[in-house]
Amino acid sequence: MCRTVAVRHNHAVTTPNFSARRIDDLSARELHAVLQLRAAVFVVEQACAYQDPDATDLVAWHLLATDGGRLVGYARWWDADDGVHIGRVVTAGHVRGEGLGHAIVRECLVRIGSRRVVLHAQDHLRRFYAAHEFAPVGDVFLEDGIPHVVMVREVV
Repeated sequence: MCRTVAVRHNHAVTTPNFSARRIDDLSARELHAVLQLRAAVFVVEQACAYQDPDATDLVAWHLLATDGGRLVGYARWWDADDGVHIGRVVTAGHVRGEGLGHAIVRECLVRIGSRRVVLHAQDHLRRFYAAHEFAPVGDVFLEDGIPHVVMVREVV
């Protein structure tokens, strides 16, 4: 079973630089940084052994948040039959608690535009996503051993 561990550090992030690209447009070093950040949080911190790089990476848009040239946050989104899906929203441990996660979600939503958006939120992050007009749909379920809930943001 995977677990979630809260980690907080004190390091101020200046206004992050955002860039969104397809996987073929990421440099090898950028892709390495993305996979390293995702593994550090979703596999190591959350003690959850699962295959992080997946086929969705090949069709998704990848949003990188950098500070001083260093990757500090990330998310991806892709089209699906029931709307645009957002996933793998992550911030580096040393910048958590400073609003970067909210900035990442806002940036994704701006780039996605007026479309229905769906995500599988870790259940303890309901309030975080509710702040961006997402509402839970259905019951809590286990995904990789972690309680999740489907959340939807209808067209605004």
